[in-house]
Amino acid sequence: MKDNLKKAFIETEEIQKEPKSEEKELKAVVKMDAGELMKLLKKELTKTEKEALCFDFLKINNPSKSRGSSSKAKSRAKKKIKEIVEENNFSKEIAEFALNNLFMSEICKNVVNRVKVDK
Repeated sequence: MKDNLKKAFIETEEIQKEPKSEEKELKAVVKMDAGELMKLLKKELTKTEKEALCFDFLKINNPSKSRGSSSKAKSRAKKKIKEIVEENNFSKEIAEFALNNLFMSEICKNVVNRVKVDK
């Protein structure tokens, strides 16, 4: 894990040193790789795990689950995400972009809308 973090920091430093013209290309690659990671997460995470992560990201309790079951689902989801990231050699930046942007907009939006309808 230390090696992966070192690699991510080195890549980040190298990215910051890149000329501005290549910055757009690099951002496009990050988005493309983050999209691939999202496809894997959508496929591998269960509905319960996705919901647990969304409620955790949004800092609200899931009204239909106990804290214990939500906590277990969140732990399973984080473990799966870590395994997927490591197995597919995604960088830290790509994982963060996918979770902070794509996961929140593609997955959590649906969870929040469903909870509002259920109430």
